[in-house]
Amino acid sequence: MNNQEMDTPTITSLVVGNEPPNHHTSKPARPWITPFLELLGLLGIIDNSRPTPRVDDQRFCFQPSHDFSEISRIFLSVSTPNLQYDIDLKTIRNVGSDLVPPAATKLKEYANSILQRNKQFRDRLIQRDLLKDPTCFLRVDMFTCPLCLEPLRGCFECDSAVACSSLACAASHDVDCEQCFEHSRMVCFACLKKNDTVPPLICCPTCRSWCCREDSYWCAGLVVEPTLGSKELAELSRECEWDSETIVRSHPPKPSPCKFCTDSEVPPDWATCRNATTDMDPDRCPSQTPFMTDHGLLAAHCYGCIQFTPGWHCACGIAWLCDMCLEVGNKSIDYPLLITCPRCGVSYCTGDDPPCGNYIDICRGCKGVILCQDCEEEEDLPRDTETQQGLPKRVVFTEQCSLCEAWSCGDCASKRTMRCLDCGTWYCYKCITDPEYDIVHQCLSCGGLVCKTCRLRHQEGCARPTMVWAMARPPPLNYV
Repeated sequence: MNNQEMDTPTITSLVVGNEPPNHHTSKPARPWITPFLELLGLLGIIDNSRPTPRVDDQRFCFQPSHDFSEISRIFLSVSTPNLQYDIDLKTIRNVGSDLVPPAATKLKEYANSILQRNKQFRDRLIQRDLLKDPTCFLRVDMFTCPLCLEPLRGCFECDSAVACSSLACAASHDVDCEQCFEHSRMVCFACLKKNDTVPPLICCPTCRSWCCREDSYWCAGLVVEPTLGSKELAELSRECEWDSETIVRSHPPKPSPCKFCTDSEVPPDWATCRNATTDMDPDRCPSQTPFMTDHGLLAAHCYGCIQFTPGWHCACGIAWLCDMCLEVGNKSIDYPLLITCPRCGVSYCTGDDPPCGNYIDICRGCKGVILCQDCEEEEDLPRDTETQQGLPKRVVFTEQCSLCEAWSCGDCASKRTMRCLDCGTWYCYKCITDPEYDIVHQCLSCGGLVCKTCRLRHQEGCARPTMVWAMARPPPLNYV
């Protein structure tokens, strides 16, 4: 009997709750975890209808054959305080459930994919004369280097072994993958050749270095269909359905030069829509697709798209809005993306960064606009509030909400708002009708309306001894 027959291949064991040694911090959950837990529930080990017993250890285990041609054994191992379960996937076919076979199939497919890629790694070491004794592979699991016994680094996409984690090991240099030159993410050639629109690693179009997809801006392409002005496009904008199959774009997603080879934050000749920044509502801009949002990718418009959508540049010289957000997105949100001065007609972006949000503002009730700071500083400015043709209604602020800090004009401040009877604090209609804040309280003895903070103080000082409280929902039409 030779050594290969004497040696028993080591079992590869993946633990639920722990990550394999090749894990990248931004990587999604392993594809085997969901079917693993699904099988435990279907087999009655975890019963969702009863309190879940404490589980000390949960493992997904598989073992290759001696010649690495197939998976000879695959099972689930679960330990509870009282019992130890070892469930062979070859025997669960007798369980009377239609859901068991698909879950078991997913686990088998995952184990076989790891085996095949690990076999390629082993064969490459043998062909390059780095491994003299192939049987040493039988004495380590599939995530351990057979040369130095250090953890193997795996592909970011498929978990397959691609290199040793020890730089001193020969198996760490001659690899079948590409790696981000700045981070530790590695992707095998097989995954890079897939037809994914946004691969995990990209080759920078400028410096030709491989980098993570998060290190570049991405242009999703202009929305060609539905056309601008159509009801279908307006509905997609309201629901932020920018991954709908009905949308046709001018080109597939493409990356910008990476941030390591550009001096500015946004690459030259590219532009980011103000509506796609984090302090606004990024899902409103069609440049920010759901895939980009889910994977933390930066959205922008490439040079080619900007030629067809010149958009709007703010007077601050920083903010830019694409034509789609100007025509569609600006009408689908409560607070506008830009505000136009009712006197000079100059438009400014909203938000705290850039600081135009402090330069001009609107009344949250009637959407009327105060004068910009430039017009306010002119000494010969008439003080009337007459609205000029083609410009928004001009208002003068009189009250600021103590909770959300939103301003209201005199007309709106007298309608469906509240001033606390005791402390005199003023609250806008939006805040007093929001059940999360629980602001308005009414004394049914004297009829007074007070804020939540002053409720007890008012109860002690009320002229009437009997106090009955009620929430003012909805608030009276006029009670300031």
